[in-house]
Amino acid sequence: KDWEDQRARFADELLDLRDDDRCDVYFGDEAGFEGDPRPRRKWARRGERITRGDFGKRVRKNFLGAVHPKSGKLVSLIVPHCGGDVFQGFLDTMAEEAPPTPDRRCVLVLDNASWRKVKTLNWHHLEPNPSGQTSSRPIRLPNTQPINEKAFEKRSSLRT
Repeated sequence: KDWEDQRARFADELLDLRDDDRCDVYFGDEAGFEGDPRPRRKWARRGERITRGDFGKRVRKNFLGAVHPKSGKLVSLIVPHCGGDVFQGFLDTMAEEAPPTPDRRCVLVLDNASWRKVKTLNWHHLEPNPSGQTSSRPIRLPNTQPINEKAFEKRSSLRT
C-alpha cells in the first residue's frame, strides 16, 4: 500500500534527522480541554422550588506545544481556540524560542490538521515535517505507539 510506504519513508527520515547533529527536531501537537462549571447541587429553604442554575458559560482552552526530546525544551501556548491565525502565533513564538542558528536546521514534526496547511503561514526558519507530509495522506504517529528510544533502536537495527 502506498500509505504504508509513505509511513516507512517518513520513519526513516525521522531517524536520519534524529541522528543528524546539525538538526533540531521538535514534535508538536495540540490538545483541547473543556470544563462544565454548572452547579450540580443547591441549597434551598423548605417549601422553595429548587432551580438549577446554568449561566451558559463553558470553559474551553487549547494547548499548543512542541518538545525537543534531546534537550527537553518545551515551547507552548495556551489559547482559546485553534486555527490558522492561532497556529501562526505559535509559529512566531516558536521562532523566537528556537532562534535560527548558522548551519543548523530546525524541523517541526506535526500531524495533519487542516489549519497547518494554510498557504499564508510564515514558517520563519522552521521546516515542517520531512517530505512535506502535511500535504498528503496523514502520517500520524499512533497514540498507542509513542516514539521512544526502543522504537528507534528497533527501527535502526532493521536498517543495518
